Amino acid sequence: MNRDNPHERLELLDWQSMIALFEGWAERYCAHPSYFRIGGRPVCSFLNLGDFVNTYGLDGFQLIIQTARQIMQRRLGQDPFVIGVFGEATLKHCALANLTSIDGATGYGLLPEWTGPPVQHYAELIPRRTAEWAMVQRHLRVPFFPVVCAGWDATVRGEWAADLRNCRGFPWRPVVDGVNAELFGHFVDAAVAFNLAHHPELNVVYVHAWNEWTESSAIEPSDRFGDQFLRQLAQRTRPMPLEPTPNLPLNGANHRDIST
Repeated sequence: MNRDNPHERLELLDWQSMIALFEGWAERYCAHPSYFRIGGRPVCSFLNLGDFVNTYGLDGFQLIIQTARQIMQRRLGQDPFVIGVFGEATLKHCALANLTSIDGATGYGLLPEWTGPPVQHYAELIPRRTAEWAMVQRHLRVPFFPVVCAGWDATVRGEWAADLRNCRGFPWRPVVDGVNAELFGHFVDAAVAFNLAHHPELNVVYVHAWNEWTESSAIEPSDRFGDQFLRQLAQRTRPMPLEPTPNLPLNGANHRDIST
């Protein structure tokens, strides 16, 4: 898959399939009392915003959102909270989002700099991304919910390469090194501070990701980090004591040492 050509991974749904998708979404997921809600409204996210507009056109995407709202209102008597997900934090995506009827926005994997060096450093990327959040929010008409990434290394999706400098683009580069749970915790702190400064009534932080092992961005317990990422989140959400646990080899996908 070529990240620069998202159409390679898109499949155009016919209208009946789209309606069936939303009907199933409303029935199987949104009706559940534990389903993710913002402001009491069930969340419906579109990843990526640009892909949907490029595939269905702006008017078509607006019709998709309208249909999702109508189905949810009919089934549950609620208006969904529609999130547009960015692949990159750019002014272009902000302008596109402002043309749609979404209720909020966030990002997917907003950590590495895609045209930057092959190996990048977690501690240096965090302040750059937090500065981007403020830039994006200044140009959006809706709340932007920050996304905290637990790393990035998608090289397992491609053939082994001895030297990343000789590779071109996704999935071989970029790779982020220097990831640790303490820095992740500071990343979360920055996200909460951003929310409190811009929309304190909606203190929502997205995390990339629970188990995205093929991108080495996972907070699920692993042989490399144990449950340290979850502990960082627990410390910031509720005062719940955690018993020590050994670093068992639960999943080996997030273990690579990066060198050039």
